[in-house]
Amino acid sequence: MKSILWASIALLTFACSQDAAPETSGESHWQIGETGTNTDTLSAAFARYAVCADGRTSGTMGEYFEAVFDGETLVGPLAADFGRQFNCVNAAADCDAVLACTGQTAAECNDDAPSTCEGTVRVRCLGGQLVRRTECADDPDGNTRCVDGLCVAPPSDDACIDGCNGDVLVDCESSERRDCALRGRTCLELEGEDGISLACFDGGADCTPCAGETARYCQDGVIRSQVNCAALGLVCNPNHADTDEQACVAAESECEHGDSQCQGNTAQICFGGQWFDFDCAQANGQCATFNGSATCAARIVSQ
Repeated sequence: MKSILWASIALLTFACSQDAAPETSGESHWQIGETGTNTDTLSAAFARYAVCADGRTSGTMGEYFEAVFDGETLVGPLAADFGRQFNCVNAAADCDAVLACTGQTAAECNDDAPSTCEGTVRVRCLGGQLVRRTECADDPDGNTRCVDGLCVAPPSDDACIDGCNGDVLVDCESSERRDCALRGRTCLELEGEDGISLACFDGGADCTPCAGETARYCQDGVIRSQVNCAALGLVCNPNHADTDEQACVAAESECEHGDSQCQGNTAQICFGGQWFDFDCAQANGQCATFNGSATCAARIVSQ
């Protein structure tokens, strides 16, 4: 499942929260592991962003939708910021405002050029036609300087040591910090077959693939992340830990995971054997096909 959508909001994958999003009212629904998610609000935001990006970014709608539910979703304090960006997109009056929710403007740029710095602002090109600006000074992880096109931590008088400083993951080579606690997780250093693993973990040693309808992703005998399949109307697949199968699947499969299609003016993305609908009309767009994947666009263009 793939979409033009989130080469930005799910660049919130996702890296979520480094971009300043305008404040909007309304409840956030993105704490997947704790309170479930409002998939109607989510799909509406994906459709609106896809129309405004109009094929100008890499990635596909299903790709980013999948990233939200594939074990990387925020469940800690940053989840509220994550939700605010989706709410911002749904409340925006026009496409300029939609793009601004994720720090983007429509402008031609060199997609092959490296990211640059304008003071403490990281500037990068998306798809040759969108420019994304990230204010490093607002980075909640503490990567408040922009150096060589990256947000990095300020220098310290103390010698840098790779590893966990409390729940802050420190990477000396890249000069980056990642606060696991902000993501509802714990920083752990684990010794496994492939050497030392350093990452943000949910924690807990019960690596049963499914705890009810919650899918668990484990590494070196510790739970790395979890996904609430029931929040998507799916069930946990007990075989996902030892195979390449999806963790969350439909009780009765109705489509092939990753497929997409236009049904009238609705883009349908198959995730885990279940169709998810994206209403392009409510976003003032049309269902179209880009690089073989259905998505919402401002105009019908087949590639």
